[in-house]
Amino acid sequence: MPRRRSDPEPVAQIFGNAVRSARKQRGWTIEDLGSRMGRPDGKYLGEVERGFHSPTITTAKEIADALELRLADLVTEI
Repeated sequence: MPRRRSDPEPVAQIFGNAVRSARKQRGWTIEDLGSRMGRPDGKYLGEVERGFHSPTITTAKEIADALELRLADLVTEI
């Protein structure tokens, strides 16, 4: 299991901010997003949103799909 970073990673933080923004625009909780991904535990997604985890490209695509966005929409600021 990968260790949690002690400080957020800047690029991961940008991605996480985009995820958080899109999620909040929909009025969803982290758990709502997780449920749409088949991951009811919001802990991992919370760490993604704060930049402490960099998801794989597959997981990033699952996040985008759950948000009904293109992956490109979540990485435009990177």
